[in-house]
Amino acid sequence: MRNKILIFILMLIPVFVYTSCIESAVDPEEQELIALNAYLLKTYPNTVPSKTGLYYIHLKSGIGRKPITGDTLIIHYKGKLVSGKEFDNTYANNAPFRYVVGGSVEVIAGFKEGIMNMYEGDTGVLVMPSKLAYGEKRNGPIPAYSSLIFEVFLQDIRPANE
Repeated sequence: MRNKILIFILMLIPVFVYTSCIESAVDPEEQELIALNAYLLKTYPNTVPSKTGLYYIHLKSGIGRKPITGDTLIIHYKGKLVSGKEFDNTYANNAPFRYVVGGSVEVIAGFKEGIMNMYEGDTGVLVMPSKLAYGEKRNGPIPAYSSLIFEVFLQDIRPANE
């Protein structure tokens, strides 16, 4: 009986080695897309991405105009990972983010695409794959290959001449 148990255990070792090799061979971009798709299916199942891959979920309409080059945008947002872990929040310190469209300070591609398609006063959610965020690079608390979610409120648009 002992020999049968030993043989059985020895037969399982290659199975565990094989499965661990398969898991470690999974591409981090594939893992990200699996997590992103699971999040979208659960949270926003009918959302369709833009040509670039950005998902925009419109929550509330504002009454203003869309931003143009030179405008200063006053934006409140909460940024989180698909796991739900928050990495930034302008509401926490009541310190909105100021962004000059076309200015020297750049924002990640997905964030810029999203806010440039919002109207003053709009509230929405931007869900972006890492290719529209930090890609293969880690950025502070944001791991490489992380899809990001931003709950965004475009509070104010100030024209360049003000």
